[in-house]
Amino acid sequence: IPAQACKLGPDGKLVSPGGGFTYTDVVIILGTWRDDHRLDWEISAAIEADPARSTRGMIEPTLAELPDGRIFCVMRGSNGGSRDPQYQLPSYRWWSVSDDGGRHWSKPNPWSWDNGEPFFSPSSMSQLLKHSSGHIFWIGNISETNCQGNHPRYPLVIGQVDPHSLRLIRSSILQVDTRQADEPPINLSHWWGLEDRQSGDVIIVGARHSADYKSSTPVQYVIRVGQP
Repeated sequence: IPAQACKLGPDGKLVSPGGGFTYTDVVIILGTWRDDHRLDWEISAAIEADPARSTRGMIEPTLAELPDGRIFCVMRGSNGGSRDPQYQLPSYRWWSVSDDGGRHWSKPNPWSWDNGEPFFSPSSMSQLLKHSSGHIFWIGNISETNCQGNHPRYPLVIGQVDPHSLRLIRSSILQVDTRQADEPPINLSHWWGLEDRQSGDVIIVGARHSADYKSSTPVQYVIRVGQP
């Protein structure tokens, strides 16, 4: 189970070493079935950010098991805050990988296109979705320019992850939705993607939210997936 944990300083109080409103490490909660059908739980080693590169640490992890048994994790970072008031830090998405069942993780690095070039992404949720076709899809927000903290949370895209390089295949990117030219700022976040068990379609359910999240229009997107 992917999770995140706030950091405590030596005095036992919450600490934010990056100068952001919040600061978290990512941890993975691992459950093991017992003979009595209950679960024993343990916590993985933390995936820790460099606060000089992500002002709010690592946030909202999403996981996918790779064909070779490794576990892949994609996370949200952030720029902005008291140490980056002009949003000069690159607004990267971050990744890490585990080769021991999720107990220990590689140092997080900026996620990139399949040509090795990092891309910009706001501080927003994303999702890795393992499809019955064998593909691993990523759903999230991508921006052409450097973002400012949480914004802009559009367009919403879906793309395929290369299972060997663990990079996002640029030619596979499909824009699901975005802000229209005559539309005020919106947030295309707080949705969930799943696979229709009969058709194999990827279904994303959520809403088109106003920038302040005070109003929203429910929406469902259906993406047809070709079988190999």
